[in-house]
Amino acid sequence: MRRSSVDEVLDATRSVVLGVGVKRTTFADVARAAGMSRATLYTHFADVDDAVAALLTRELGAVLREALAGVEGAGADGEDSELGRTRLVATVRGVLRSVPEHPLFAKVIELDPEVLVPYLTQRLGRVQAEAMAVVDRLLADGQADGSVREEDPAALAYLVLTTVQGFLVAHRVGEAVVGHDAVVDGVCDLLDRGLAA
Repeated sequence: MRRSSVDEVLDATRSVVLGVGVKRTTFADVARAAGMSRATLYTHFADVDDAVAALLTRELGAVLREALAGVEGAGADGEDSELGRTRLVATVRGVLRSVPEHPLFAKVIELDPEVLVPYLTQRLGRVQAEAMAVVDRLLADGQADGSVREEDPAALAYLVLTTVQGFLVAHRVGEAVVGHDAVVDGVCDLLDRGLAA
């Protein structure tokens, strides 16, 4: 099946960003990498920032969906593997392990971390909204099965999101101070205990 021209633009954007970072990526570079004219790019995206935002949404959204699918497809170990809280913590573990290793995320953190600041201080992005919806559903499942404390799921989902993204953005510091595995285990334990009924 042939990829859409939007996917081709996003693939080209990914290639350029991985080479020079977000701030140095231009539509001219993306057009060259995609083998398209800049005018064609403008039929899909308002500007290069719009294309980069769509790329981050595609790539990090896929990581989230893979982490969730791994938990829901295989189940977690233990007799309570069907509990919503257990599935939520296992999904968080998958995200904490996968996102820092993702080449695009690593490049952004290395060269252009300020690109993430608006999503930490001003508004939720599409991936954050998708993550909140997933977390909200797992929390509701956990409340229904008695594994998650009774509290507004939307408020709990926001707390989970801010906890996880804080550790993701600062993962290099955490890795240097206590080690990556210790951070992942610590965050998961913190959430597991904090959400328990």
